[in-house]
Amino acid sequence: MIDLEYKNFIKKLKRVRRYRHFGLLLGEVLNSLCLLLIMMAVYCILDRMIGLTEGFRLWAGPVILVVIAVFLVIRVGLIAAESLEHSAGIADEIAGSRRKDILSAYELGKAVSVNNNEMSHYLISRQIADADKIIDTLSFSMCFPLKRIRKYLPLLFAVICVAAVLFGINPEAARIVIKRIVFPRRDIPPYSRLRFSVTPEHPKVVYGENVEISVKITSGKTRSRVMFVTRTLGGKQREFSCFREGADKFVHRLEKLTEPVFFCFKTGRTRSHWHKVELLLQPRISLVRAKITPPAYSRLTAREYVGGEAIKELAGSQAVLTITSNRPLSKGTLTIKPIAEDENTETIKGTKNSLHSIQFNWKIKTPAKLYFTVSDILGTRCKDPLLIRQQIRLDNPPVISVSSPDNFIMATPGSNIKLSASFDDDLGLKHVDMIRALQGYRDRVKNLEIGNDDRSFFYESQLNLKALGVAPGQDIEFYFEAFDFNPSLTGSSTSDFIRIKVISEKEYARMLRERSTIRELSNRYNYYGNKHFVYQKALLELRKLVETKASRKMLEAGLEKLQKTANAAVKALEMLTKDFAIYDIEKKHRKVLEDILKRMKGETAIVNSMSAEDKPEELLKKLDSLQHKADAVSSTMKQLKSESEQLAWMEKFMAETVKFNNLVKDQKFLVKRLSIFKSDAKADRVATLPKRGEKQREIIANMEKILMAMRSSSSHLTGKHRNTHAGVLAFIEMINKFEIPKLMNSCAENCKYKNGSKAYDSASLALERLEELLQSNKNKPNSQKNPVVSMCNGECPGGGNLDKTLQQMLQSMMSRGTGNASGSGGGGGGGGDMNDGYIGNGSSPLNVPVVGPDRKSFSDRDGTKRSTRSANNRGNGQGMSGSGSGRIIPREYVRPENTSDNTSGAVNLDEVPEQYRQAVKKYFGGGK
Repeated sequence: MIDLEYKNFIKKLKRVRRYRHFGLLLGEVLNSLCLLLIMMAVYCILDRMIGLTEGFRLWAGPVILVVIAVFLVIRVGLIAAESLEHSAGIADEIAGSRRKDILSAYELGKAVSVNNNEMSHYLISRQIADADKIIDTLSFSMCFPLKRIRKYLPLLFAVICVAAVLFGINPEAARIVIKRIVFPRRDIPPYSRLRFSVTPEHPKVVYGENVEISVKITSGKTRSRVMFVTRTLGGKQREFSCFREGADKFVHRLEKLTEPVFFCFKTGRTRSHWHKVELLLQPRISLVRAKITPPAYSRLTAREYVGGEAIKELAGSQAVLTITSNRPLSKGTLTIKPIAEDENTETIKGTKNSLHSIQFNWKIKTPAKLYFTVSDILGTRCKDPLLIRQQIRLDNPPVISVSSPDNFIMATPGSNIKLSASFDDDLGLKHVDMIRALQGYRDRVKNLEIGNDDRSFFYESQLNLKALGVAPGQDIEFYFEAFDFNPSLTGSSTSDFIRIKVISEKEYARMLRERSTIRELSNRYNYYGNKHFVYQKALLELRKLVETKASRKMLEAGLEKLQKTANAAVKALEMLTKDFAIYDIEKKHRKVLEDILKRMKGETAIVNSMSAEDKPEELLKKLDSLQHKADAVSSTMKQLKSESEQLAWMEKFMAETVKFNNLVKDQKFLVKRLSIFKSDAKADRVATLPKRGEKQREIIANMEKILMAMRSSSSHLTGKHRNTHAGVLAFIEMINKFEIPKLMNSCAENCKYKNGSKAYDSASLALERLEELLQSNKNKPNSQKNPVVSMCNGECPGGGNLDKTLQQMLQSMMSRGTGNASGSGGGGGGGGDMNDGYIGNGSSPLNVPVVGPDRKSFSDRDGTKRSTRSANNRGNGQGMSGSGSGRIIPREYVRPENTSDNTSGAVNLDEVPEQYRQAVKKYFGGGK
């Protein structure tokens, strides 16, 4: 019975405890709320004052909540842990029971045991009943701890009032702070009166490029330094100082961006919103391949260009260019900007070839710059346009090069003239023609077979004048034409006219004399003399071997050497007898040489029949006979050489007479220059007199050299020309008698002291004495004529073959207009007053080549060497050997610079020898 009562008592006691715990829990909630408000107020004030970072705000809010929750849990746990015994004591306090009836009943009922007696059970039961009555009197309001709750309400009200006041003072700041605390992950800058205006607000930057970002800060003054803050996707931040552009404008430059970044501008505790820099992946051109198809007429295959290589092709070629990029492409544009300013720019759109490539098609028309641009699927264009230079490959007309003969040559009727010409075209030759013409006949066209290789063609042939039957005085003309496949018919070329003037062999011989010297004749005999000397030496060596009874092997070697030297001597003689003769003396000598050649051939036959097995007596007998004949030949050649050496000394002497004649021309030219001083004596003109005096002294020095050379060369003359030396002495005596050197010295002195009138008088008188000297042979019989004066006037005394040769020599030297017999061209001529048509060693103003019978050159000083150069070569010696029956005389050929203006006015016809004037005039188109 007592157990049931106690359980009912405990049930009511727990109800009282629940009423009280509810109130306590409510009080703890209010307390926690109050604490939370205080902490949040402090949090907001801190954020308003210092602008808490996002990281701090991310963990500060949860930490505060956790602290409040822990505090509340602890307090709730302490309340929940309260025992029934303590609740019974609290119930006695609420009921006002001084005897602690509820607590006593709880303790007694807890201490009840079965061993207790009935009296104990009665008393405990009665105590429980009394406590039960007291508990029934406790209502909810009596158990609810209202006083404790009232204790928290003022604090809560105060906190709310303070928060309201703060919110009311600056609602905008409060809203921003609350948002920053409630939503820490949102991009909400700390509150500030400053306003940030960022430009550009959403920047886009190409990968690897730079971007400039500016901010304008308004609604206040910035009291702190403005910083530019960047934040990577990984959260790493960096700060940079900004550049100030104005009172409220600040700028910062981001360089070479390779990853997306966020940025903001910060000053003090406030900042702008975070902005994202969008990184654009720019397309890059990774491969460029162009295929060019030339026009059909060119017959060229298509060619490919890789990379940015310049395109150089024919006009009209079709071009296809493909650009491949590292990114997917959407479109492309080609801009063709011609080099010529008067041509319009053309724009061509590309077509998409694949995901990563664009193709462009156009026709090559003119030189231009090609600009290619491509864009990816996001619309990002490539960094810089691709520039390719377009050049036009010219379809040049065929090139004709005629290597032989020259444009204008002279030839004898029996000559063979080599024709050689090359034809080249960059694309191909269609056909080549040779147009031929002979004086008095119409033109003939001959088509030349090109062959398989039609880009280059070489034509070579021989023009046999003998077969044509031409005669001296006639002209032969021809030229070449070449055509290519160009459909515009602009690919044709024509060579220069080639004219051949036919001359006689006599005229040919005269021209050879003008380009050679008589010393060459002596060199010819020296050349054979050396060969004959070697032959004689071989005879003596073999004789010695036979006499000393040398071995068979040594005899065979000696015989072989003798045979070689004999054959060499025969070949040398054959060459000399076959050469074209240009002097009359050569014709006389040729008969002697032919007789020697006949005997040498017989001797060579004997030499070739000799053997080492022959008896010594027979060999000695043959050698004696050969030696006797060789000595006879040596004696004959010595005589020929002696005659030629006399001619050489005479040539030297004649050269000095030509120099003297030129010296008279120099004096005449000086007198012309000084004549102006008889009527004009201006100071600037008089200043030139010392230079005229120097020229006069130069003439005096040259005259002394000429007279000295005359004395030296004439002293070597023998025979009927021995009196020439006496003539030289008489000539010098006459010069001194006429006081010519004295007058010239007087002229030089007057020029030195700038007395032009007297200088002219002295020079003029000296010239008159010189002319009088040269006319001193007039009206005198031949026996009384001075040979020097005669030769100065172009006359050669005497008769016969030798003197006829001398006359030919003198005429040649007079034609050359030089006193240097060796061909140096450095004689006494000066001032350019020569009008004989030649100004150097065998050189005319046109240097026209001549073809005729073959003649070898022996111009070396010792006469032991001879030139064997081909007839097609051009040297600067006195001659050259040739092949066949033709030979071209060496010369320095001068081609007119503008071949389209070959008029007769391009050449002074007065300088051309009279016999060639008509041919030259016709060649240059001046008439027929």
